Amino acid sequence: MEKILLFIKEDIVLSISALCAFITILIVPVDRAYLGYVDFRVLSLLFCFMVLVAGLNSCHIFSVIGQNLLKKSASFPFLAAVLVGLPFFSSMMITNDVALLTFVPFAIAVLDMAGQKKYTAIIVVWQTIAANLGSMTTPFGNPQNIYLFSKYGFSLWEFIKIIFPYSLFSLILLLICTKTLPKDKIQVHFVQEDHMEEPEKLVLFFVLFLLCILCVIRIVPYPLMLFIVVIAIYWKKKSLFRQVDYRLLITFVCFFLFSGNVSRMESVQELFSHWVTHYPILCGTLLSQIISNVPAAVLLSSFTNSGTGLLIGCNIGGLGTPVASLASLISWKLFQKSEGAKDQSYMKKFTILNMLFLIILLGFTLFFL
Repeated sequence: MEKILLFIKEDIVLSISALCAFITILIVPVDRAYLGYVDFRVLSLLFCFMVLVAGLNSCHIFSVIGQNLLKKSASFPFLAAVLVGLPFFSSMMITNDVALLTFVPFAIAVLDMAGQKKYTAIIVVWQTIAANLGSMTTPFGNPQNIYLFSKYGFSLWEFIKIIFPYSLFSLILLLICTKTLPKDKIQVHFVQEDHMEEPEKLVLFFVLFLLCILCVIRIVPYPLMLFIVVIAIYWKKKSLFRQVDYRLLITFVCFFLFSGNVSRMESVQELFSHWVTHYPILCGTLLSQIISNVPAAVLLSSFTNSGTGLLIGCNIGGLGTPVASLASLISWKLFQKSEGAKDQSYMKKFTILNMLFLIILLGFTLFFL
């Protein structure tokens, strides 16, 4: 019993998704329609991106880029802008959760070296917001984008046209935030500098990553991409398979089953269809606050053809509560491990800033659309 409770505590979203799927299976008998629930293209893309990002990270490419940028730091606002900009821009390529896993510990160490530990909480909160907002810029920046891009058949230009104004506006807001810090002159010196490792594998990972991007924009078929990536990684570095977040993949399968069954329940379908059809952005934003934006995107997509509204709502819906985006929980856990971390202070800053950004971006939506 203790092991079950521990598992639920460690992965509450997977536990909820499994329970929801199980309940609907009891209501809707298993039949041939179940075969159409699961989007294997999305699962294949998620799997390949997770493997390749782990490979790129193992070559230390991101920490090397970060250190080279910070060597030029002249003032604290500039240092903060770099620390916040790293997860914002890197999340466009390596997803928001990996960006935070990479750059939150990096920021904590840098702030310690720069004698600015008292600003650790606020910088980590800004990094979390930056990763969640930066990742919405590309179709492969986060799991919900991969899913929605595939589900609604967006072209790359359509996607960029919808999301880019929000990304640009978000970046401007984050830079304004960093300008509020004291303009102290600082210089960061790294005791031990990271160096690029396994350059020949780095080239391979990068080429395979480009292959995945070609699959996202529907130039390469997903079975071919999956075959090439699996064979290449098994040949060069099969240990990377252990770094895949298989729980996320199982969570997707559970929500595919749940949303597929729910969409076949007439009473539920009528209720959801009305609200999601008329208020897709609001529904995506609000539901994300409760079950996080990835499952919200999967569930709500069964009830509307408004891919644009869900894309916006489920992305800005990653702001707000700590569970709105699972990546936010990652940065919180990493902050807790830092010396002198104060949970209450962090959560206060997190809640105020996330809600402020969420309100501003919802207001921007009313103005822009």
